[in-house]
Amino acid sequence: MSINYLGPRNLFDGIIEAPLSEDEIKKALEEGKRVTEYDEQILKWHFRHDGLDSATAHGIGILGEDAFEDYLNTLGLEKDRDYVKNEPFVSQYRDIKQDFVIRGATVGVKTTLIESLDKIFRYDSFLYPAKSQEGESRRVLEYPDFLIRAAVSLEAQRCWLIGFVPRIAIESSPIAEIRGKPAHEISIFEFQSMSELIHSLDAMKHTYHWKELPELWEMDFLPEILAYP
Repeated sequence: MSINYLGPRNLFDGIIEAPLSEDEIKKALEEGKRVTEYDEQILKWHFRHDGLDSATAHGIGILGEDAFEDYLNTLGLEKDRDYVKNEPFVSQYRDIKQDFVIRGATVGVKTTLIESLDKIFRYDSFLYPAKSQEGESRRVLEYPDFLIRAAVSLEAQRCWLIGFVPRIAIESSPIAEIRGKPAHEISIFEFQSMSELIHSLDAMKHTYHWKELPELWEMDFLPEILAYP
């Protein structure tokens, strides 16, 4: 999967584009089906997805996560040195984790299925479950330290990394009742350019005491990757 920098687009300083091959799409959708079968048949878990069957929703999510990981690799970050990509197959609820841990910070990737890139800007906000509210409080995962917004078009065979928001922007955003469930309406103006993510991770290093991968902070490398467009 190759990574392209689109430059300024709409309200965002820069969008990352990842072309998808037919094989990558096929593998992700097959993996989504396996994850769903494992969850529902083995663990008896059933997850709610907005407008998509669970297998497809998982597959779309996998494409977004893979594109984000490729972006990290393009920046020079290495798996198991700079970041961990958490396992989608778990045997108990407490083992469910955010998609990534990057230099100690938890990072979730939220991916939407769209027809084309312009469709992502139809609304002035993005939704995220309001986990502190009744109706969503049983969710296992806490809010991520950073949330990546991604979009996939199977027709265009593209994945776009739109931008990111820190946890405080999620928690401080207004809450609305969406299809019977409370959800944060995160303004698109809150999202920052993907090129700022590494800077934000480094800044949080001085604010939080990380419990995961503390050894990463002892390494003296925050290299020229910060100059990525």
